[in-house]
Amino acid sequence: MVNAVVRRLAELMLRSAPATNATAEELAEYFSHPVWLIKNWLAQFGPTSTRELLEWNQRPAPVYARWRRPATSDHPPPLAESERDRAPEFLRPTRWPGYLEVTPGHWGDVEPLLKAGHLYLQDPAGRIPVDLLAPRAHENVLDLCAAPGGKSLLIADRMAAELPAAATAPAGRLVAVDLPGPRIARLKENLARAERPEVALVQASLLGNLPQVLREHRLPVRYPAILLDVPCSNTGVMRHRVDVKWRLQPGDLKKHPQQQLALLQAATRLCEPGGRLVYSTCSIDAEENEHVVQSFLASPAGRSFALEQSNLCYPWTSGHDSGAAFLLRQLR
Repeated sequence: MVNAVVRRLAELMLRSAPATNATAEELAEYFSHPVWLIKNWLAQFGPTSTRELLEWNQRPAPVYARWRRPATSDHPPPLAESERDRAPEFLRPTRWPGYLEVTPGHWGDVEPLLKAGHLYLQDPAGRIPVDLLAPRAHENVLDLCAAPGGKSLLIADRMAAELPAAATAPAGRLVAVDLPGPRIARLKENLARAERPEVALVQASLLGNLPQVLREHRLPVRYPAILLDVPCSNTGVMRHRVDVKWRLQPGDLKKHPQQQLALLQAATRLCEPGGRLVYSTCSIDAEENEHVVQSFLASPAGRSFALEQSNLCYPWTSGHDSGAAFLLRQLR
């Protein structure tokens, strides 16, 4: 059995890459992806971009980290005071400000920085919906479908960064909401890393009676800034999650948009007049991105919103994980 597998791998390595006009079946066999998924991408992106995407998914993924530089810490990092505002040399600069590549062989150096809160492992794609949201220091921000909390922490850091280091007033409030379950522990851990602003964790369903739950927690029911990072197919992060391409089924790209639209419509109940709502996914597929937003804007709930900006991020152009984010503004 082992010899057969080795022979098969050797055959694949020796085989020349498919021609430019290769069929979906040929691409599927060479790049080890389901045929139906490749057909879907060929229809959306054409042969050149699909080929670049398939090649991208086969490459090993670098480890990226965000340099946080928190104002204070209960566990000071193992750096001299003069060094704390700059990253160590084993963290390689990237073209995305604040994001660094962790070079191999330095995990023992990275771990204390992670524990101290100086560093957070995160792909640069995580900044895209937060950039669109543009959270402000003194406002209330709602993060829906927040677990595991990487974007929650980035929102908190952005809010805190607007305040002077000596400021004593809290940098607004961040409310993170997600369903009870195993992912909550990670969300709690990430929220605990935020030194400012004030943070609150609410375990509840957005599709349930979330406004009532917020009242019971003595939290605002309406917010000027909301991030809705919905569950999706994860087709934009396949390089990190290699199981996705085989776990997905054709019906998922019809099922997910129905849930995503319901979540987006429910989120509108929590938006202040004139407030902003960012809908985001880590999917590259139009069914979960543009089509959901178009359906939302055509629905009764969406008629009081306008699409102000969008960012469709693809790995063959961005150089990192991909997805989409849409900035929606509620009309006054």
